[in-house]
Amino acid sequence: MKTRNYKSIATLWETWLPITCSMDVAIRIKKSLEVIGFNTFEEAAKSVISWSNKALLVPNAYVNISGFFMSEELLVREVFIEKIPALVLAWKQKNIPKNIKNLFLHPSTKSLIEISEKLSMDNHDNTKKKMIENIVLVNSNQEACEKVLNDTDFSIAITNSICAKYFELEVYEILRPEKDMSFSIFEKAV
Repeated sequence: MKTRNYKSIATLWETWLPITCSMDVAIRIKKSLEVIGFNTFEEAAKSVISWSNKALLVPNAYVNISGFFMSEELLVREVFIEKIPALVLAWKQKNIPKNIKNLFLHPSTKSLIEISEKLSMDNHDNTKKKMIENIVLVNSNQEACEKVLNDTDFSIAITNSICAKYFELEVYEILRPEKDMSFSIFEKAV
């Protein structure tokens, strides 16, 4: 398959730091000289539809990606595989609390709650009890880390290892090691 280069690629990115999985991949694949970040993939898609940006980069694990595939205004141009950083359970303290008020995470990582050994404890009847009071969905791994830092309660995040390191959070558990992820690049349908 012939790969393409794009004038600009829009993706999920909330600051000028490549700490979201999508921004990390967008920079590493070198398909564009300009990578533009947005708070949500939907905002990034609107920028492509309005011709502000040439292409949209989305990981295929994104829970709402079907809307881009089904859109009459977007066409998928490429699908490829690239490594994403490890997905981790992180907090701002040295020791994990016994009861967690809030777990902040991007919807695409919600299934990782079930595999975490640190987020459950043994009951007297040999079953596991989850220790989380609230699951709070956020727009990005970066936002999950920011919420943990700004929350005064016992809160924790599922995030990527790049974000955890940048925000100086303690990593308690690697939920998914660095692994291959498929990505799609969309352009405006003409």
